[in-house]
Amino acid sequence: MTRLPPEISDLADLRELTLNGNQLTSLPPQIGRLTNLKALRLDGNQLTSLPWELADLLANGLDLNLAGNPLTDPLPELAARGPAAYAEASGTQP
Repeated sequence: MTRLPPEISDLADLRELTLNGNQLTSLPPQIGRLTNLKALRLDGNQLTSLPWELADLLANGLDLNLAGNPLTDPLPELAARGPAAYAEASGTQP
């Protein structure tokens, strides 16, 4: 899978989404509408940035796994949690 359809937002009750090991290069902004989402597994994709719309989900405690992605532009909210939080989410923590 190389892209997630915008219609993902139709799954309003979705609590966990596992998309690891795909070839995703981006996420649609509509993913931010999944207000019940508690866990998002995106490890092993090709993501270089994340949509701003994930900020509210992160602020509400979203468990985000980004290990193995070539991220170059993390969300400011994730970066604001500090280097340890970003390293943990991106899988670069020793």
